[in-house]
Amino acid sequence: MEKQQADAIITEYLPKLYGFAVKRCYGYDEAEELCAQIVEEVYRALRTRDGIRNVGGYIYTVCERAYAGYVRRRKRDAAIPLDQIPEPAADGLETDEAEDEMRRVRQALAYLTRQRRVIAYAYYFEDKPVAVIAAERGLPTGTVKWQLNKLRSELKEGIYMEHKIGKLGLKPVAAAAIGHSGDPGPNRGPDDYLGDKLNLNIVYSVYWQPRTAAEIADELGINPVFLEDRIDLLENKVVLCVPEGSDKGIDSFDALAEHLKAEDILFCMGNSDVPVGQYTQKILAYYDLDEAALAAAGVITYGSNVKEVTTQVTEGSVDAGVVYCTDAYSAGLTPVDEATKEMCGRVIYPAAVMKAAPNADAAKAFLAYLQTEEAMTVFEGVGFSAVAQ
Repeated sequence: MEKQQADAIITEYLPKLYGFAVKRCYGYDEAEELCAQIVEEVYRALRTRDGIRNVGGYIYTVCERAYAGYVRRRKRDAAIPLDQIPEPAADGLETDEAEDEMRRVRQALAYLTRQRRVIAYAYYFEDKPVAVIAAERGLPTGTVKWQLNKLRSELKEGIYMEHKIGKLGLKPVAAAAIGHSGDPGPNRGPDDYLGDKLNLNIVYSVYWQPRTAAEIADELGINPVFLEDRIDLLENKVVLCVPEGSDKGIDSFDALAEHLKAEDILFCMGNSDVPVGQYTQKILAYYDLDEAALAAAGVITYGSNVKEVTTQVTEGSVDAGVVYCTDAYSAGLTPVDEATKEMCGRVIYPAAVMKAAPNADAAKAFLAYLQTEEAMTVFEGVGFSAVAQ
C-alpha cells in the first residue's frame, strides 16, 4: 500500500486506537505505549502486506493481540523470573526456600493446557528428549519445540500469579436433598452425580455464570487437572458495531447505554432464542436497561440470526448492533467496542477427542495441530482469539 494511503488509515483510526488503549490500561503512559505498539504493527503491515481485505477487522485483531501481550507483560513484571528459582542444596536435600519455590512451579504447571503440561512434565521432570516426546505424543518435533517455548513463557508470566480461592473453596455448599421427577435413565439420576460434594459445587459454581476449568478450580480451591476432559480452544468476542460513517457518537457500550436511555437511536439485537441475543440481554441488564420497555418504545429491532443483525448495521437501517467479532469480520464491519466478561460472560469454544473416536490417534494429532501457532494465526485472521488462561 502506498505511504499516503497508509498514513490516511492511521490518521482515521488513531483516536479509536488510543481510546481502546485508555479503556484497558492502568495509566495514560501505558495506554500511549500500547497505542504506539498497535500503530507500529498496523502501519508496517499496511506498507508491506498485500491483500488485507478487511482493514478494520485486521486492526481489531492487532488490538486484541497487543492487549493480550500487555496483560502478559504486567503479570511478568510483577513476577520473579523463572531462572531465579533456587537450585537444590548440594547434599541433594532441598532447602525450605527451594522446596517452596518448586511447589509453586508445580502449581503453575497445573494451570497450563493439558498437552503443554504433559510435554512439560516429560521434558523437565522425566528428562525425555524432544524427539522421544514427539514420537510418544504423535506430534512433529517442531510442534513440541514450539510448545516448550510457549510453556516457558507461560511459566515466567504465571508462576507467581496468585490464584485466589473463591467462596466455594472456603465454604462449599451442601444439599439437604437431591430429587428428580420420573425414573432415572441408563446414565442414572442427578442424585448419583450431585451426591458427591465436589460435583455438587462444580455445578453450583457455574449455575450463575459460565466459567472455564481454571476459573472453576480457583473458585473451589482445587487443582484444575482434575477438571479437564477437554480444552478451551478459542474465544469469540461480543462486540458493538455501527454503520460506516455514523455520526451518532456511539463509540462504546457506555455510549450505547446512554443513547438507549435517551431513546434517540434504533438498536438491533438478536432474538432471545439466538445465543448472541442472550448475551445482548445480559449487557442490557448490566446497564439496568429494560429491554421490553425499549422495544415497546420502538428503540429496539430484532434479527432472527446474527446475519440479519449485521445486514441491518451494514445497510445503515439501524444505528448500532451487537454481534460476535467473527460475524463482524465476515460482514466487513469494524467493531467500536467489545463487551467485558462482567457484562455478559465469555464465549468459549471447547474441543475434545471423543472417547469412542474410531480414529483417536488422528483426532489427537489434529487437536494438537489446532493449538499450534500456525493454526491460531488462521483463527485470529477471521476474528477469533486464543483463550486467555
